[in-house]
Amino acid sequence: MPAAPASGEFTIAWITYACFYAGVVLWWPSLIGLIVSYVRRGEPAAGFITSHYRWLIRTFWWSTLAWIASMALILAGLAPLLRDVFRSGRAIEGSWEIERLITLEWGSIFAAAGLASIGGLALLGVYVLLIYRLVRGSLRLAAGKPAP
Repeated sequence: MPAAPASGEFTIAWITYACFYAGVVLWWPSLIGLIVSYVRRGEPAAGFITSHYRWLIRTFWWSTLAWIASMALILAGLAPLLRDVFRSGRAIEGSWEIERLITLEWGSIFAAAGLASIGGLALLGVYVLLIYRLVRGSLRLAAGKPAP
């Protein structure tokens, strides 16, 4: 059976998890946690804690990719509305009457609402899975077990 990692390794791992928890609200602490995870993942003295660093690295990149996809869906919902606004603006050539300037089609409104809703639900799912992975990894670290 391999020797247990030193308490300093546990401390660094807990600080890394704390950075990721803070990164749920702010973005920059998770970058610090990512850097620490990359630096510490190859340490021979870390023992099973290296699995936690790999777990956190994967958590960061998968959640970032899913966040970008969710935001793309939300922003794609704006495209039909912006298209209608620019078309109506060109059609009346220089008139600044707001009720004549902006004409939206119902199809554009429904497309925008649908895409934004799907993107918003996906974004909520990203945060739920992110918190799940952080809690699961933290509980395993507290139990002295490797990350899944």
